[in-house]
Amino acid sequence: MAVPAHLRSAKVPGGSLLAALFDRQLQAWSDRGGASQHIGERWSRLVAEELSSWVGRESPVGGAGPSRLRAVVWLDARPEIARHAGRHGLTNPDFVLVHEPVEGGLILQPADAKFAVHVVKPEQIRARALRALLDSGNPALERELSLRLPGADVRRARVVDGFVVSPAGILTELYLPRLVDGPGARLRPDQVVTLVADPRRLFAGLPVARLVGVLAGIDRLPVKPAQDLVAALYYVRLACACGWLWQEERRPLLSLDGLPPLDLEALRSEVESRAATAETAFGLVERWADETEQVRRDREMLERFLTPPLRSRELWELIEDAGLAYDRAFQRALRKQLFSWYRSEVIARVGEIPARPGRPLTEILQDLAMVDRELAPLARQWVRERIASVSIESGD
Repeated sequence: MAVPAHLRSAKVPGGSLLAALFDRQLQAWSDRGGASQHIGERWSRLVAEELSSWVGRESPVGGAGPSRLRAVVWLDARPEIARHAGRHGLTNPDFVLVHEPVEGGLILQPADAKFAVHVVKPEQIRARALRALLDSGNPALERELSLRLPGADVRRARVVDGFVVSPAGILTELYLPRLVDGPGARLRPDQVVTLVADPRRLFAGLPVARLVGVLAGIDRLPVKPAQDLVAALYYVRLACACGWLWQEERRPLLSLDGLPPLDLEALRSEVESRAATAETAFGLVERWADETEQVRRDREMLERFLTPPLRSRELWELIEDAGLAYDRAFQRALRKQLFSWYRSEVIARVGEIPARPGRPLTEILQDLAMVDRELAPLARQWVRERIASVSIESGD
């Protein structure tokens, strides 16, 4: 399918905004700033609002005849439902629609919010998958259904195949034919429902979205992010990349803390400063990423000294020497505790090292190598003491 002419531009990678969205480097940078997570969560919330507005409507349901939508249960808002399902090898949809057919009873139908329709997992909206989930004794799901459907016996309800909800427009149209046509079709045409996605509504309240205007102002394309979904997605991804880069160049090379908190005012000021000399918004991010590459490489070099010099086989031998029975879960937990202890000990000895230290990296590496040699026997002693305490607690 041809990309509309108004989306074409030499100022974006690939020559069009649509192609730019699939640029691997942009996706990598922006996803480190949480882009895909933000987009997915916000689309799920928008779909939840839309489906809820359908409650009370008369509608046919997958060949079941006329029915009224009684309730929409948003499973994705309850992570414990998915955790229980995962532990039992089951899949769960984002939503369960509860219909009341004319002849009585209940009909349950799964639905998924999929911003990118090409990543749909048909099994998640199959009737058999929802039936297995209902029969699994998922306590969180049972509580949610009992609250929404007091007195109803949902295990006796009829279950039908569901549908996915994706944004109307080129992002869905591009992939829809291969999903619903031909011998390799994964869905029926009626299983893809599209909703108009207003970019302003979709990204309202997203902190880094305040950068979109600054970034779009560099390119001055004939489409506005506030009105065009593809343009909005492109600049939101760039904004997420900027947020990640701002934090990345400030994150210490060595520290017990994670990323520094995002200062939105400082971030905006930084982007505005860079925008003054940037030819394109993508070029701004690309240059920024190049500038922080050395910081990332230095951090990776230091990270090598934060791993205990104790192989898994040695760890198992220490456990075996203590007379404990083989327990993979215990070994994994012990190794995780060892890594945490070792990291803390290393940093306690050399101190926190900022992103741009005031002394040569070679000196820092020499200090870490010395600490590594000092801690090697202490790490083994720590493991022995930890194993001994477990033996005492278990009565062995």
